[in-house]
Amino acid sequence: MIEDFKMKYSKIFLIHIGLLIVGFHAGGQTFLETIEQKFESNPPYGTIHYKYQADTLGDFHYPFQPGNLRHTYFWHKGKMLIQLDGTGILLARDSNNQVVRLDSTFYQGYNFGAFNFVYKDTIFSLGGYGFWNFNGMMRYYNEKNHSWYIIKTNKQIPLRLWHNARIYYDEKAQKIYAVYTIPKKEWIQEGGEADGKKYLQCLDLVTKKWWDESKTTNKTSFDEAGWVNFPIFNTPYGMISFIQNELKLFDFGNNRIGNIASDKARIIQENWNQYQQLMMISRDKMLYFVNPLKAKIDSVPFSEKDITWTSDKIAIDSGQSNLLLSLFTGIIIIIVASGVYSFKRRNRSMTSSNHIIAEFEPEETKKEASFQRNIPFSETLSAVEKSLLDLILKNSSNGNMTSVNSVNEVLGIARKDVKSQNNIRAAALQMINHKFIAYSGLNDELILKQRTEFDKRFFEYFIHAKYVQKVK
Repeated sequence: MIEDFKMKYSKIFLIHIGLLIVGFHAGGQTFLETIEQKFESNPPYGTIHYKYQADTLGDFHYPFQPGNLRHTYFWHKGKMLIQLDGTGILLARDSNNQVVRLDSTFYQGYNFGAFNFVYKDTIFSLGGYGFWNFNGMMRYYNEKNHSWYIIKTNKQIPLRLWHNARIYYDEKAQKIYAVYTIPKKEWIQEGGEADGKKYLQCLDLVTKKWWDESKTTNKTSFDEAGWVNFPIFNTPYGMISFIQNELKLFDFGNNRIGNIASDKARIIQENWNQYQQLMMISRDKMLYFVNPLKAKIDSVPFSEKDITWTSDKIAIDSGQSNLLLSLFTGIIIIIVASGVYSFKRRNRSMTSSNHIIAEFEPEETKKEASFQRNIPFSETLSAVEKSLLDLILKNSSNGNMTSVNSVNEVLGIARKDVKSQNNIRAAALQMINHKFIAYSGLNDELILKQRTEFDKRFFEYFIHAKYVQKVK
């Protein structure tokens, strides 16, 4: 039965290989060949990132696998190789401009989301997911035997791109850095939940050893959502990537975060947003945007002069983490103690008649009474705050959310840089909520937010359902 399956699989493979088609010809030259010629003398740094790794590179079509599999691309000995996600299949362009298979592996389904890279002319694959398990195994491709083999490391770090890990390859330092979460163990009935923290690990490619202990990432460095999306560029200075909708550069070797010059950040964002499929390559103080569907290559100069380093850290060590925890615990104890003391003093000063009223007054009546004021809530707001509240209230009354762009338009910050927009928008919304809490005497925020369905890096806003009618 196994032999029959192998034979059937081989026939399907050969039939579909025969159906490969070549497009985007320019004088008989394919676009993939153009890419290889452009980067032949000075190859990409580290690894290549590709937005929406699926279906085709533009001029080749190879639907011999069931379903749509992601494709990952990497540079190896002067050629662009293609690896099909979840398999050991390696593809390359031959002298006849046809895609040919290099490997002879059979088994698959164990390495979805693996990180593929080249180290000293050897192809490696790290981590992946399959058979209900995240793994941290490292494998290498043996060109002589056309097969994959395991490499022993000191431990396994569970890694799956686009799900629980974001990875940077520091080619010069010969290290792999991984920001990751500990995934839920799918085979455990109880106690299998992840802890929700984000960790940083480093694999030394020379010794094949991970750090003895993982470091905890700084909470201000990686937001709760969006952090695991695609990195954009793997540069010699660090990893360029989005945190929510803002571009940052993460220098893992020096544990620091940089802001990117606004003109360069704008060009990167425009290219990222403009094209559905985009290959992103860094080399020689240049960033390249390769659009396979339009057979087009754009570039922009990028060097350390385009980076402004901040005081933010990527990770904190365990000693610093324990110190922060102790300080936080101490502050909480002081706040609670002060609250208890203030509460007792206030209770002592209340008259017996007030005690009787408080005992028999329903809770809802007290809350409603605290909401009554001589002036409408809108009178406590500035003109801009009132306009913003009117917009969100109108949308909420109609069952609609209010987008970030709409908020920016009302605040007059649509043309400002992303960081300024984030700061001004947050301050305006926070001020309205603070005024509402002071006005109502309640602890609820008036304006709430949630992440958009189509892109978890962005928010949309709405009025708390309990107060839609009350603030009209």
